[in-house]
Amino acid sequence: MKVTLSVDHKTAIEISHKSLDVLIGFLDDDSAHAELFDTLVSHPSSRVRIELAAKEHLSVESYERLAHDASVEVVQRLAGNMVALKSLALATLKVMFERDISIASELLHWGLDELDPQRKKTVLSALGKYDDPAILDALENL
Repeated sequence: MKVTLSVDHKTAIEISHKSLDVLIGFLDDDSAHAELFDTLVSHPSSRVRIELAAKEHLSVESYERLAHDASVEVVQRLAGNMVALKSLALATLKVMFERDISIASELLHWGLDELDPQRKKTVLSALGKYDDPAILDALENL
């Protein structure tokens, strides 16, 4: 995927994937950039997708795509995005949190308070499969 930056439609430069993730990280997370964010969800660089996973102005389809990303780091970052978690299908949440303990840990780090009861129940069910003491302690303290 080739990404270029244009100034007044006169001067354009190609943005490398090494620079693109930094640029995405610095862009304001608002609806003015939603179309760009949604387009870049399919970028081949996991570093770009990691930055996008933290954004709150993506379509549900983009959140779903990121939830199934090949990179566990992308899914881990998405686990800290409450807007995304509130948008995802319940089946997707279950798959996400059963995938890897680091994803479960990320969610517990941010907390479950903002999730509706049905989503919270789905997530807790998925987290119940882990026997890691840190996960079990966090679940006891909810």
